[in-house]
Amino acid sequence: MAKSIPASFSSPASHPLDPARISGISAALAVHLVALGLLAMPTRPAPAPAPTASPDERVPFVFHVALPPPPMVPTPIMEITRRPPSRTQPPTLITPPPPSTLHVANLDMSSDAPVIADRGEAIPLPSAEPSPPLPPGSGDGPPASGIALQYRLNPPPAYPREALRDGLQGTVMLRVLVDEAGNPLEVSIERGSGHRLLDRAAREQVLKHWKFVPATKDGHPIRAIGHVPVDFVIGG
Repeated sequence: MAKSIPASFSSPASHPLDPARISGISAALAVHLVALGLLAMPTRPAPAPAPTASPDERVPFVFHVALPPPPMVPTPIMEITRRPPSRTQPPTLITPPPPSTLHVANLDMSSDAPVIADRGEAIPLPSAEPSPPLPPGSGDGPPASGIALQYRLNPPPAYPREALRDGLQGTVMLRVLVDEAGNPLEVSIERGSGHRLLDRAAREQVLKHWKFVPATKDGHPIRAIGHVPVDFVIGG
């Protein structure tokens, strides 16, 4: 039988450590660690290149030019001639004549007929002329007031017998509306004499028998309102 030969093992004490070898290994490890650290760090992206304008792209320049204002055309001035307002001629004012005064003397009371008294003073009357034709529209509008009427025909009224017998006297103020022809249209008692007989005799006489000179305005006859006094006087 063959004999086994025991394996020989060397102890560490028999092989001492080599310092140079250890330094080389350490340096290799350090290099590898540094390389691993560099690989583990994130990489920075490369900076984008600055934009450059292509030769075909040109930046336009805008010039703002102020246009001159349009020429001022003068506005034509229209000359308007204003006609002066027509002056309306006021109604012709005539100086009022004295009141119609009736004087009665030497009475004969035996008769019952009314007494026609004579005037103390005669009032000059203009000659009666035909009235001119009235212009259209002359009678329109209210009549003129405050006109001093001038008589054309004014016979005295009859003095009532009863008023003579009782000695009644007084003045009657009548308000008369005269048309364009001089005819009395309306007669009313503005202020009475205090005796109805005298007032009624004066009103009826003026309304039925008297004529007036028509008032005028702008050369045309118009209707007018005036006051007419009538006196009843008993004297010697």
